[in-house]
Amino acid sequence: MASGKQPIRSMDEELRGLRKKRRTQREQWIPRYELQLGVQPGSSSEDGYIDYAVCKFCVAFGREDDDVQQDPDEKPKRKKTTNPKIFKAFRRDNILKHTRRQHPQRWREFGTLPFDANVHSEFFGRSLKVDLPPATSTPSSTASSPVVAATTRPTAAAPVVAVTPRSTQPQLVARLRELLSRDEIALMPCCFDGLTAKLIERAGFPVAFMTGFGVSAVHGVPDTQLLSFGEMARSATTICESLRNIPCIGDGDTGYGNAMNVKRTVVAYAQAGMAGIMLEDQVAPKRCGHTAGKAVVSREEAFARVRAAVDARKEGGFDIVIMARTDSRGTHSLDEAVARCLGFRGLGADITFLEAPQSIEEMERYCREVPGPKMANMVENGLTPVLLPEQLSKMGYSLAAYPITLLSAGIKAMEEALRLLKCQAETGANDSQVKDGRNATPSAALDSLLCDFGHVKDVVGFTEYYAEEARYKQ
Repeated sequence: MASGKQPIRSMDEELRGLRKKRRTQREQWIPRYELQLGVQPGSSSEDGYIDYAVCKFCVAFGREDDDVQQDPDEKPKRKKTTNPKIFKAFRRDNILKHTRRQHPQRWREFGTLPFDANVHSEFFGRSLKVDLPPATSTPSSTASSPVVAATTRPTAAAPVVAVTPRSTQPQLVARLRELLSRDEIALMPCCFDGLTAKLIERAGFPVAFMTGFGVSAVHGVPDTQLLSFGEMARSATTICESLRNIPCIGDGDTGYGNAMNVKRTVVAYAQAGMAGIMLEDQVAPKRCGHTAGKAVVSREEAFARVRAAVDARKEGGFDIVIMARTDSRGTHSLDEAVARCLGFRGLGADITFLEAPQSIEEMERYCREVPGPKMANMVENGLTPVLLPEQLSKMGYSLAAYPITLLSAGIKAMEEALRLLKCQAETGANDSQVKDGRNATPSAALDSLLCDFGHVKDVVGFTEYYAEEARYKQ
C-alpha cells in the first residue's frame, strides 16, 4: 500500500471479526432487518472496493472517506453528485436517516419486522449482509467500519420464539396467480374484519375474500353501498394487516364512481395489501347480488370499468389480480351475462364472476363458454345451487367463495349465547354452577359455546405479541 494511506481491512477480515465478536459474547443474536446497501468499485482503495456506500433505492453515491485519499496533505475530494441528499459512506446513522426521510415507503417495508430475507435482500459487489437494529433504537458508536455493519442488542437468557415473516403484496399476488393456474379448485371463505381474516388463515385455507356484505354487516348496515370508499379501504387495510401469508381478494363494489374512481380504488386496494380486487357492473348504489332491486350499467360502461382497472395496474407499475363481475343474469339474461364475461376477459380481467346463476345447467354453460379462471359464489339459501367443491372443479371453476358462512355462524352463536346469558340472569345460578367459591360460571349450555380464554388470547395475537415483545427486552 502506498505511503500516507492508512490500512483498510478487507471484507473477509471484517466478516471474521464480526463472527469472532459474536462467538465471544456467548449470547443469542437476533437479526432485526437488513438495509439495502452495497459498495461500488473504486480507484482509490487497493482492492477496488469500499469507496462509496450505495442507496439501493435512489442509487445516490456518498462522498469518499478521508481514509482512502492518496495524499494525506491533499485537501479531501468530494464525489460529485446530482442528488442534493448525500450521506457519508460509512456513517450508519446518516444512512438510516436518509432512508427514513427520502424513502418512507421503503423504510416501512424493509425497516420493520418481520421481513423475508429472500426477497428483501439484494447486495452489490463484495458488500456484507448485515443485521441492523430497529428503526427506533440508537445506532451504536462502534460501527465505524468501512463495511456498514452492526449487530443487534443481545437478548436475555429467555428462549426466543420465532415469528413468521409476513409476505409482501407482490408475493401474495404471485401466490394467488399460482393458485389460479392449478387444475384443482381453491376454497375461499370470506372475511369481514381482522379477526375473521386471522381465523381463515389459522384454519389453513389458501386464500381469503373480503366480502362487502360482511363489512357492511359489521358496520350495522345492509349491503346497499351505504359504506364509502374510505370505509372499505380502511377495512381492506385492517384485513391485510391481520393476514401474514395468504392472499386476499377485496370487494371493490362498483369502483365508487366513474372510470377515474375505479383507477383510484384499484391503487388503494393494492397499497392496502390486497392481492386481488373484484369490480362489478351494477349501478350505484349497488346491492347484494342475491337480493331484489338490482340494476346494471350498460355493457359499454361495464367494459370501461375493467379497462380503467387494467390501466391503473399498468400505469402504477404494480400487479394485482382483477376479477370482473356481472349481475346481468338477474336483470337481463344468461346470454347477456356470458357476453359480458367474454368481453371482460378480452379486456384483461384475470377472473370472471357471473353472479347468481339459477341452475346447474346455467353454471355448466358459463364454464363451458367463458375461458379462464372463474369464481363460484356459494351463498347458503341463495339463488345459486350450493354444490360440493368436487362438482365445481369438474365444471371448471377455480375459486369457490363462501360469503356469509362465517357471518351467519357468528350471528347464530352470538344470539344463542346472549339468550342463554339472559336466561341465566333471570333464573339465577344453582349450587352446581359454583366452582371453588368463585362467581357462578355460565350454564352448561352456554359453557359449551365458549372456548378457553387462552385460546381466545392466542387467536387475537397475544402469543405472537409476547414473542415479539421478548425480542426487544434487555
